[in-house]
Amino acid sequence: MCSQQKNDRNKSAGLFAYDAFTRLTKAREDIAGNVVIPAEFDGKPLVEIGSCAFKDHMGLRQAAIPQGVVNIGCHAFAGCVNLEAVTLPKGLREIGDHAFSECENLRRINIPDSVEKIGDHAFAGCSALTRISLPPRLYHISGSAFSGCDHLTMIGLPFDHPEFEVMGRLLVRKTRNSIFRGLLEADTEVFHIPAGYAEIGEYAFSGYTELRHVRIPGSVKKIGEAAFSNCPELAEIIIPDGVTHISEFTFFGCESLKRVRLPKGLKAIGVKAFFLCSGLSEINLPEGLQEIGMGAFADCPELKTVTIPESVVWIDEDAFSDCGELSVDVTPDSFAEDYFRNLRRNYRLRIKIRT
Repeated sequence: MCSQQKNDRNKSAGLFAYDAFTRLTKAREDIAGNVVIPAEFDGKPLVEIGSCAFKDHMGLRQAAIPQGVVNIGCHAFAGCVNLEAVTLPKGLREIGDHAFSECENLRRINIPDSVEKIGDHAFAGCSALTRISLPPRLYHISGSAFSGCDHLTMIGLPFDHPEFEVMGRLLVRKTRNSIFRGLLEADTEVFHIPAGYAEIGEYAFSGYTELRHVRIPGSVKKIGEAAFSNCPELAEIIIPDGVTHISEFTFFGCESLKRVRLPKGLKAIGVKAFFLCSGLSEINLPEGLQEIGMGAFADCPELKTVTIPESVVWIDEDAFSDCGELSVDVTPDSFAEDYFRNLRRNYRLRIKIRT
């Protein structure tokens, strides 16, 4: 993640360390206040802010990155919790994974038109961020880029952007007919997704702490990774028929979730899909389900009853770990019966055979 770039010619210039490629590799830990990063080192132009260069610098409040920098590395400013504003240069092309993640006081950042790529979780957890613009040349952006930005309600787009458009409270990916990101007010409790969309993208509604109820239209056929993760007040969800997979981490950390209606035709439940859903007490798995992923229902201490259909042919490691005294209904001589009998001692399960 943050392995320091090693080079025999690493040099220090006061507050900053550079390598032979004039990449800023590390800022001094006591750096604080408003920082203007030099455009040159030893007469050579700075081209990159290296991975973790300013990571966890608590005193940093503003940063100005000079012209000539084309890349901001992964975790470059991650965890700078007092960082409020960043000036990015014209000509910047890439913002790396987690580059500004958990900068919880970041309020202002203008992304230049030159940026082509925004990495995974690039601005995740920037809970003070209210507005951002997406550049016209952008060809890659991860759905997790703004996860946990629960005050982000405005996305600026150039006219006739080839990839995105804003439709009401949604940022929509036109080419996939999918919802890229909700743009809800932070205190939104109920939201009805308009009909017509085929996909809810990864992390699309992640981190909305007041969201209690979401209506998903029948047009939706795919729900992406972590789409509703860390929505602690979400109490009920009805997944429409036609959705065949519950992706990994979809409802991770939805601790108030009590009622779930799974779709007919469901084939697989992904890794940690309902992990830490501590309010979930019962789940009906539909006939036709084939796979239950690792940790899918782990750490659901109120889960007391589950019926495993005969169609299930794979249950991964720790799928129901730390679920307390779980009562499981299975079909005799099924894969599920063998699985739970073998794990009975470890999981403290009571097996009820359906006849």
